[in-house]
Amino acid sequence: MSVQTVKIYIYGLVRFSYIIDKEQYGLVRIVTKQHDTIQLLCFMDRSKSTRIVKDDTDVLSCPEGFERHGYRCYKVFTDHVKWVDAKQYCQIYGADLLEIDSAQEEFIVEGMIKRLHGTVHGEEVFWTDGTDLLMEGEWRWAGQGGESRLIQGYTHWADGQPSNDNGNENCLAIRAQFKYEWNDDKCSRLKAFICEAPYETGQISVIG
Repeated sequence: MSVQTVKIYIYGLVRFSYIIDKEQYGLVRIVTKQHDTIQLLCFMDRSKSTRIVKDDTDVLSCPEGFERHGYRCYKVFTDHVKWVDAKQYCQIYGADLLEIDSAQEEFIVEGMIKRLHGTVHGEEVFWTDGTDLLMEGEWRWAGQGGESRLIQGYTHWADGQPSNDNGNENCLAIRAQFKYEWNDDKCSRLKAFICEAPYETGQISVIG
């Protein structure tokens, strides 16, 4: 028997691994997209010449308490913490602070916040993963493990922002009161925050 451990990497991190018998199963295709995880796992049973498929409805899930939208999962936290603490808190869930890559994604997050009215104030401000701590004026989604990336394409900065008032506003927040526009703020200020995670697998098993 020829056995091989297969590891799947998402954003440079091992998200899961499993063992296959190469004499019986061949990994036919794994489809991934940026900001998505596994869409289709397809194995070929060579002894029967049949294909065994597990699709995303079988193998993917959100962290507990998160809300799924497409291939992303979100959770709004109303605890007030510093930016770095918010980031660490998200990582406990296998998530990270929110990265906003499109108007559609921002619309989803706005809807989640609006449904929380009664438990949060209209003036509530939420930390996202944006920062220019690495280089002043170069805004990036911080990511994990050194995998930060420039904020390009979609942005929603408020007029006159980012302003870097007093030379120490280095973290990106969105404010419900100002139509969820982006604002740079002091990373040490205490704010609510939003976590985001991929809609991904919990446990993989070969079926057949």
